[in-house]
Amino acid sequence: MDEYARDRDQPQHTLYLPDYYLAKTPVTNAQYAAFVQAVGHTQPGHWKGGKPPGGKENHPVVNVSWHDAIAYCHWLSETTGSPYHLPSEAEWEKGARGSDGRIWPWGNRWDVERSNTLEDAKGGTTPVEAYPQGASPYGLLDMVGNVWEWTRSVYKDYPYVLEDGQEDLESAGVHVSRGGSWSNSQFLARCVSRGRDLSSDAVGFRLASPVASRFWRYLMDQIRALEGKPLLTLDRRRPFEIVSVAENKIVLKISTEKIRTVRRKEIEGAFHELTRTGGISRKGIEERHSPRNIAYVAAILAELNGVTYQLGPIRLSYRSE
Repeated sequence: MDEYARDRDQPQHTLYLPDYYLAKTPVTNAQYAAFVQAVGHTQPGHWKGGKPPGGKENHPVVNVSWHDAIAYCHWLSETTGSPYHLPSEAEWEKGARGSDGRIWPWGNRWDVERSNTLEDAKGGTTPVEAYPQGASPYGLLDMVGNVWEWTRSVYKDYPYVLEDGQEDLESAGVHVSRGGSWSNSQFLARCVSRGRDLSSDAVGFRLASPVASRFWRYLMDQIRALEGKPLLTLDRRRPFEIVSVAENKIVLKISTEKIRTVRRKEIEGAFHELTRTGGISRKGIEERHSPRNIAYVAAILAELNGVTYQLGPIRLSYRSE
């Protein structure tokens, strides 16, 4: 029983989440500095010359807004070709307390030596791996204390509803941060504590990433089998080749044109619409996908399945040469 539970933390309820990855630690100053220097993003207010204070490279980045955190996720996703995002409240909380409803990541008994909180009197952030004994059931560090962490969720009263749109990045409202910080006592540094639209020297963030579905892994295995083989579009007689297949993108070489990259979100979107409707309207292409990219994705899928797809008024069918 959590004697510190407040109205905003209740009622306790059960959710079922799809598999996902959650970073072991919050994003560090060194990691965030790479982003600032790569794109010229506004640096945290206490930095100088695009660099964090000396000696704090492995401390969590702070003085970042929710929008700063989102921008970092987008940059890292684009740079690596793998999808990263802020965790939802539910994803963050499961990572912190596991499935047994514990109060702190290590259990139900407070221990001042397991996290950087007011009781430990550090007076500021500490390196992200300074408290290994405070790990959560999944081995995650700093899930309470050190810094509050942004989630992608808009604040709403419980019970939590997975499909109510509060994870939509365009949703209006204040965003939730979780976990408490170095400036909070054990009362706020609990797995269920919820903050609202904080932005200070005690707020940072960590990353989440989806786990590829069984279907996605199957699809990638099938596409990978075509890697390096000559493929030909029957409608325009244009050869193309799958140069490489990474976890979340396919690199193609089309005729003599430059190499192009088709990312997972485009592939999934194309596959969803093609298989759901048997085709896709020209308007759908223009609004959601690059016409060129969706055509080449369709080529790959057609090659795998031996079918012909109707894309608006243009019939595209494909075979291997």
